[in-house]
Order: sequence, then structure tokens, then C-alpha cells
Amino acid sequence: MRKSIFIDFPINQYLQYLGLQNIIVRRRLPKIIRFLRKLPVFSLYISNTKERSMWELDCIGYKTVVLFDTYAHYSEYAHKIERTVSEDTRLILYLLNPAFFSDDYTKLSNRWEIWTFAKVDSEKYGFRYGGTFYNPHLLKLTEKENRESKQTDVLFVGTDKGRKIYVNELENILTNEGIKCDFRIVDNFKSLFYTGYSREVSYLDLCKLICNSKVILDVVQEGQYGLTLRIMEAILFGKKVITTNKYLAKDTDFSSNENIYILDKYNLTELKSFILKPIVPYNENLKQKYSFYSWMERLLKNRTLNNKDEYTI
Repeated sequence: MRKSIFIDFPINQYLQYLGLQNIIVRRRLPKIIRFLRKLPVFSLYISNTKERSMWELDCIGYKTVVLFDTYAHYSEYAHKIERTVSEDTRLILYLLNPAFFSDDYTKLSNRWEIWTFAKVDSEKYGFRYGGTFYNPHLLKLTEKENRESKQTDVLFVGTDKGRKIYVNELENILTNEGIKCDFRIVDNFKSLFYTGYSREVSYLDLCKLICNSKVILDVVQEGQYGLTLRIMEAILFGKKVITTNKYLAKDTDFSSNENIYILDKYNLTELKSFILKPIVPYNENLKQKYSFYSWMERLLKNRTLNNKDEYTI
């Protein structure tokens, strides 16, 4: 009997503990390999060669394989998967980045369905729109932290990607207003030699930091649109969000949400009061709509997020 779905999701721990028999997420690398991957001299080789070869054959026997666009030159990886699996295997490329980040999707054969997290790209390129999702089981792993009093007003954890100056300036502004910030620009290599950089944290530890905070800061890259994982984490853990993502102003799920503050450059007029006011519980339909299980149902039924039978707010 063929197994159902094999998912190559890029973030370790994000989809663990789902407890689903027919859905398999790629296995983690051995501990020593994960350690070596953090060293610049080994990082590229392990990420682009060793990691792939270690589980490439694992996708054999599955009815559906879902590949995400988080590898450099992911089209090469897609070609290998296509040669490995049977001819009737359903192949899905899922874009977690805007399409303009890479044109690798144009190099895929017609066997691949292309889905995207961004409604803008679905309309522009004809991709299927599946949205973003969160893993509800992460709540169980952070119950203790969620019950404790919040020590941080605003949290930011992310890589530089050209955002460091902006994030640092915003941190100074908020700190001067008496707002307690925990801002971390993570880079394992640079943290050894430069101040202003922090070591990476595991995804589970990130979730615990979120639980210990009142507000998540979401600073998107230039040209970014669509719902980021920071928005998903806010829904899951019941947090407010300060975001530079102007796309949310056009998203009917979030444009009038009291927990979302769209930051336009340094539009700080009402920011402090937003941070300090209590959160308004998220709508249950909204939470269900962006759950992993709803996302997976959309893929299985080949039903986009635009359809009328989707959850509404």
C-alpha cells in the first residue's frame, strides 16, 4: 500500500509532533552533521549535497511529494526527485518566497504543480494559492511558557537580509519610549567576531521566546508580500504584530484586525499605545483557516484558498 505524503519542509521542528500516520516530514540530519552545517566551510556542501542525498530516496513510495523553494537551485533537486519517484506520483512545488526571488520554477517539467503562499503571485503567474500555515501542536510544547508572565514587550528574531540597520534604529526608538525589546539578528559565523549578532536558536526555542513576549516584530524584505510565518505564529500563540508588510492592508483577513499594526517607515504616533493595550482574541474561523490541517486539505483536494467553500471571517 502506497503511503500518502512526503513533505520536504525547511524548518526543523516546525512540523514535528503532528502525529499523522500518512504524512511524513523529512527526517533530521544526525547531530554531528547538523553541527558541521553551522560551520561556513561545510555549510554549502551539507545543505546542497549531503542533506539532499541522505533522504532523497525516502520519497519513494509516496503518492504525493511536496518540495519547498528554500534551496538554492531547487530545480536541480526537483529533477532528481522526478527521476526517483514513480510516474504517477503527484509532485508539488510550494513557494514560500515571492516568485521574483528565483526563476527556478520555470525550469520544472509540467509534472510539477506550482503552489504559492502569496495571492499576488497566484494572480500574476497563474499559480495555485494555498496561503501560509501554522502547526497547532506547537502550543502543547510551550504550555508552560504561555502561562508565565510576559518579560518582553516586542520580539524580533531573524537574519540580516538588509534589515539590520532598520531593526536597530527601531529598537533604539522603542527603548527610548520605555518599551522592553528583545531584538536578535542571528548569524552563527558573524556572532563569533562582531557585536550586534546573536547565535541562532532552534525553532522550538523561538516559540518559547514568542510566548514570553507581547508583540512580534515582522520586518519583511523589499518587495515581500504574502503572509509570513511571523503572522502565523501570532495567530497560533495569540500575539499582536508590528509589521512592515503593506500587503496586509489589502488582505481582508487582517486589514481591520486590531492585533496588527502596519508600520510605515517610522509611523510611531500610536505604536506605543498599540504595544501596551491588551490583545483581542483571534477569530476561531481565522485560526482554523490557517491551520496546517486546513492547508493540507487544500493540497489534497486541489482546492485553492480563493474558493467559496473556504473558511470566511
